[in-house]
Amino acid sequence: MRNPSMPSCRAYRTERVNALFNPVRRFRAFAHLLRFNRLDPPRMLRAAFLLLPLALSPVAVANAPSAPSLDIKISRLQGLLDLASSYCDTGDGSPVLRRILVEAAAPAPEETVRLRRFCGIDRWRGFTSAQDRPRGYGRRTSPWWRLQDAAVLASDPDAFARRIAVDYNEGERRIVLDALAAIEPYYIAGVERPLASPAAAMAEGLREHVRRHRVEALLASVARFYGMPAAADVPWVVGMSPLPAGSGSFSATVNGHVIRSFMPVDCRDYTGYASVMVHEVAHVLFGEQPLAQVDLMRAAFRNAPSPNRRYAEAWINEALATAVGNGWAYRRMAGHDDPAPWYDEPVIDAYARSIAPRIYAYLDAEAPLDAALMDGWAAEFDRALPDARRNPDVLLSHLVLATSATREVAGGWQRSLRARTQVRALSLVTEAPEDHVPDEAATILRVEIGGDGAPGTWAREEAVDGRWIFRVRLRDADAFPAALDALVAAIRADTW
Repeated sequence: MRNPSMPSCRAYRTERVNALFNPVRRFRAFAHLLRFNRLDPPRMLRAAFLLLPLALSPVAVANAPSAPSLDIKISRLQGLLDLASSYCDTGDGSPVLRRILVEAAAPAPEETVRLRRFCGIDRWRGFTSAQDRPRGYGRRTSPWWRLQDAAVLASDPDAFARRIAVDYNEGERRIVLDALAAIEPYYIAGVERPLASPAAAMAEGLREHVRRHRVEALLASVARFYGMPAAADVPWVVGMSPLPAGSGSFSATVNGHVIRSFMPVDCRDYTGYASVMVHEVAHVLFGEQPLAQVDLMRAAFRNAPSPNRRYAEAWINEALATAVGNGWAYRRMAGHDDPAPWYDEPVIDAYARSIAPRIYAYLDAEAPLDAALMDGWAAEFDRALPDARRNPDVLLSHLVLATSATREVAGGWQRSLRARTQVRALSLVTEAPEDHVPDEAATILRVEIGGDGAPGTWAREEAVDGRWIFRVRLRDADAFPAALDALVAAIRADTW
């Protein structure tokens, strides 16, 4: 049995190492040896010889590669916010948490009013991409995403309110805080009380897995791969929102340097989850990579001979993150590739697996991205997805909707697109001339109302860089959903 008055083996070892790396303590240790050996020059010489490597060791430590810190936590504020969002059913909550609310007693009338006000907050207000980068190569953010991050980072409601004050006025902050107060009894009864113990065990198991497999070192390698070695010093916070046992798989999203997750308390697939953490970090690094590297990447796609080069470019962020996280990081932890699908979207899964072997080689060699690696990506996309030009999942996932219709009308069309296709990125260009071709790596839908020509009939043309441009003229704005269904069918049948 260990003596409680002595530090633990790990703590004791850390203290000794710290003493050797501290110049003042190192001097005192040397002086201590001199005092005890002042009459014995040979022993003094041996002591000095032994201490010489210790005197030099801080230099080696300073030059050693650093690794980012990972703070894995279960935040009560995050849990409250997630439960309130699940009540709203706005897409950023959890169906499992929503069922907990459905099975509970109905909220009192005043609680219902508070929650409905909260549900009315515009989740897409102020959604922006980095303005100093080409579209698709920068980080995206919004006040709502920053509010979600604040719930993970803040220590109490007051700190949370201060964090969101930059994006939300006093009245809006009161709506959010009132909703969290209204949902709190349901959180205590349905989440906190029954799940606290297994959630703590799950989180500790993940922390131990991260330590044992040195996930911080994997993240440092990924930062160097993206040409951002300084990012290895950035701390990351992982906020986990616990779900009841039997809830299925986990999920993870990232904004800034905060990873937010829904995590079943009986989940023990720590390798799978840690690989998804690396995947999410890779997205942030992609959006922050040096602009010179972005220029190299864009040039590699533009100069590729493949007609699918711009589609390969549109999907590369997700494919890279999947190859890096779900592929390489998983293999480093498990010793083999994950036999399950790496991503639940077949396009991404196929593309990521195609580029993975060379990605592995670069990461294993601690080598950064370069033009030689990038030049092969379009060809790998063709090899992985030979039917890409007839696949609506490829062609209608990254879109530019160009129209001279009003923004209000186009907004309704956007909602139809999101409901009927697996759109991942959608830009809107209104009041645009008919010959306007946006530069973004995406299919262009050119939609007009009225005028000459057969209404509802799509025409297809190919831009000089291989992107498809689909044009249609509708009899009225309400005809768009049916026209969209017809477009999907025409793409699949390849009939034009």
